[in-house]
Amino acid sequence: VTCDTEDVIDSLVTEYMDGKSELNNETLNGFLELLGDAYFIHPTYRLLKYNVNSSRSDLRGIINFDYRGPYSYSPYYTNSSKDFGTVHIDDSLYLFNGPVGLSNGYAKQSPEAALVKRYVRLYQSFAENGYSDEFAGIEECNDLNFPNCEYL
Repeated sequence: VTCDTEDVIDSLVTEYMDGKSELNNETLNGFLELLGDAYFIHPTYRLLKYNVNSSRSDLRGIINFDYRGPYSYSPYYTNSSKDFGTVHIDDSLYLFNGPVGLSNGYAKQSPEAALVKRYVRLYQSFAENGYSDEFAGIEECNDLNFPNCEYL
């Protein structure tokens, strides 16, 4: 399949930057979203698509963490209070104590505390036996339901 590079660029600028090709404060979020999709989401999608019907038995699943709670590395990386959504390694704030001043724990009955409990359990059971019971009720992803597979 061939494509016109200019058409692809135009469609990306339209989709992510509201049709504005100049990078500025107004288009920065869209540009960062484009980079995130290009370097994280699309390669993950390609990996899943390639392996969805393979005979590999070692691919157990992929975790795409997309929860923006009260703490994030975003201000640490950007020196800004602007909400950039979930950023790389934000998931670690739900597995480990973050740097001083970045995370201060969670109330026991909060959504974040429930997430911590489930997320730690997922990693712990996977480390113990190569599989997590957290995925037990999720339908297998295959070519019939891809890319609309179930997730936690």
